Amino acid sequence: MGFEMALAESDSALSIFLSTGILFLSIFKYIYLTLASPLYAYISERTASSYSGQTFAFSLAQFLSDILRGMRLSLINLFRQTFSVLFFFSLILCGGLFSLILILLDSYYYGFSMLDYNCERDRFSVSTARTFIRQHRGLAIGNGLPFYFSIMIPVLGVCIMAPLSCIAATLSYEQLKASHGKR
Repeated sequence: MGFEMALAESDSALSIFLSTGILFLSIFKYIYLTLASPLYAYISERTASSYSGQTFAFSLAQFLSDILRGMRLSLINLFRQTFSVLFFFSLILCGGLFSLILILLDSYYYGFSMLDYNCERDRFSVSTARTFIRQHRGLAIGNGLPFYFSIMIPVLGVCIMAPLSCIAATLSYEQLKASHGKR
């Protein structure tokens, strides 16, 4: 009886430890995305320019406005994701299913951030960008999933996979625009 109780307690402690670690990575991701948003806006713009041949005029006022928009959207997404996680945590007692939902939510919001650089460049309002990305949630999750797993490898995730995720999101976005005739 004592062994079973100890096993149950260690399983519970492990679940709490893993969930806390995943939540920490999520919060770190938003802090990083907020601070690095000017870099990713630039990477996205250069990728779109290379892909489409279109050049984008630089305006300091617009650049600062885009940074503030990105920071505001990151904070909103942080709160939405946190409340979603807490909601699912309160409903689901099975640790494995909760972890899967947490990974998918985290991947969605990371992919959302990377796709939003494109929506921002095309001057979508925040609500229009949300609608667009919600309609393409599979793309957002698919873009965010590789980064989610690579962030656990410190240098690889932040220095290599994050810029690659931005480039992949931009290329996917440009292909969507081309397939819908929105050039």
